[in-house]
Amino acid sequence: LIDGVASYLFEETGRFGRMEHQEINALNGFLFTPDIVETLISRLTAGLESRPENLLKRLLVHAETDRFLPDIWSNTSLRPSVRSIALQPLLNGNIKWQDGYKFEWIDKLFNEKRRVPQIVSRPLSISVDVHQLYAEALKDKSPLIVKTALQSLITTRTDIADFRPVIERLKASKRPAIRERAEFLLRD
Repeated sequence: LIDGVASYLFEETGRFGRMEHQEINALNGFLFTPDIVETLISRLTAGLESRPENLLKRLLVHAETDRFLPDIWSNTSLRPSVRSIALQPLLNGNIKWQDGYKFEWIDKLFNEKRRVPQIVSRPLSISVDVHQLYAEALKDKSPLIVKTALQSLITTRTDIADFRPVIERLKASKRPAIRERAEFLLRD
């Protein structure tokens, strides 16, 4: 029963508009105990969640979930979108999420400003063999996983010498997102 309630609260806490910081901290103290996080991850990997992508994104805010990321990534029975969300922090070494909005000035004289998302990040609390992850991800059968790996190679500016033959093969992909990223990486 508690795992169903925790799953619901994870989905809905972002929509509770009137909660103060003290109330949110109390709720997070209840939700982020190691046993509840482990139960939610097991529900996610068993396919019991209707929107596992949203749940995983909300769980990644806290470091307790980092130890589950390699297992989620390697579970090929999960949706590629879930595996991609788990792969990104493993390759990049940090986790980013949106934490509300902030205002950015356009023109102070005329009091013009716009609302932009506030992005927060934290380092990954586990260590993984990134080279091995890239090798596996670039050969994965899911285009989303391959695209995520190629984008991470571009973002982190990783040396691609070991992956050049695989990227050369991906340059001939039918999928434009993969082909364009592979061509970008192979530019000199």
